[in-house]
Amino acid sequence: MTASCWYQGQPQSLPLDRGWLYGDALFETLMLRQGQFRLFALHLERLALGFERLQFAAAPSLLEQVQEQCAAIAAAHGEGDWVVRLQVSRQLLGRGYKPDAQATGVIMAQVTPWAGPVLKPGLSLDYSQVQLSEQPLLAGLKHANRLDQVLARQQYQGAAQELLMLNGQGQVICGTMTNLLAIKNNVLYTPRLARAGVAGVMRRWLLEQWCAWGLPVSEQLLYPQDLLAMEYLMVSNALHGPVPVGQLAGHALNPDHVKGQRLMAAFEAL
Repeated sequence: MTASCWYQGQPQSLPLDRGWLYGDALFETLMLRQGQFRLFALHLERLALGFERLQFAAAPSLLEQVQEQCAAIAAAHGEGDWVVRLQVSRQLLGRGYKPDAQATGVIMAQVTPWAGPVLKPGLSLDYSQVQLSEQPLLAGLKHANRLDQVLARQQYQGAAQELLMLNGQGQVICGTMTNLLAIKNNVLYTPRLARAGVAGVMRRWLLEQWCAWGLPVSEQLLYPQDLLAMEYLMVSNALHGPVPVGQLAGHALNPDHVKGQRLMAAFEAL
C-alpha cells in the first residue's frame, strides 16, 4: 500500500510537508523591484534565526538553497515590481507532531505583481478585539500560524485600514500585518516583542536607521493610552515601508513630523 493525497475530492501529486499539516513553517514576504530584493540580507537573517529556533536540520545548506531559489526568481522577474511570498516548511518524514531530527526544509514561493500600496500616509488605525496569542519561543518569528490575524480581520466591521492587536495584559504588540513605531522627544519607540509578534525586517531597518542618526530607540511595553501621548505614529512592513498614521480609534493624529518624513525619504532611497 502507498500513501496518497486528495485535493477537492481528486487524487493529486501534491507535496506533503509539515507546514501543510501543522503550520510547521516559516515565511518571508519580499519586495522584488527591477530584479533586486529589498532588504534581502535582513530577510535571510530572520529566516536563519527561525531555522535555529525551530531546529531545522542542515540549516546552513537550507539557507543557501533559499538564496539560490531567490536568485532564480529574481532572474525570471527582472522587470517591474513583484511580491514574493517565500515559505520554508519542514519535511514530512513520519507521522506525529514530533519532527524527525533529519528533517530539513521544503522551499515554495508565490510570485505576484505588486498592485500598489493598500496602506497610505494618513491611514486610519483601530484596535482589534481579538487577543494576540503569546508564545515566547515563537516571538519575533514569521511562522505560518496566522489564525490570530485571520480572526482579527474577519471580525472587524469598521473602516480602519489596519488593526492593532493587544496581548492579554492590554499591551499593544503589533498590527495584523505591520509593526508599530512612534516618535516623542526624538526617541523612536516600538513595542517589545519578547512574548508575541513578528520582528519585521522594516521595523529593524527603521530602528537601525534611527540609531545611525545618533538618536535613541526604545523597545518597551506600550499601552493604548501611551500612543495618544506620542508626537507621531507610523506602521511599517516590508512592502510599504513606514506609513504615518492620521487617526487612531477615532482620535485625529498629526501625520506630519520632520523626522518621520526623514525616515520616509530614507526608505524611498532604498
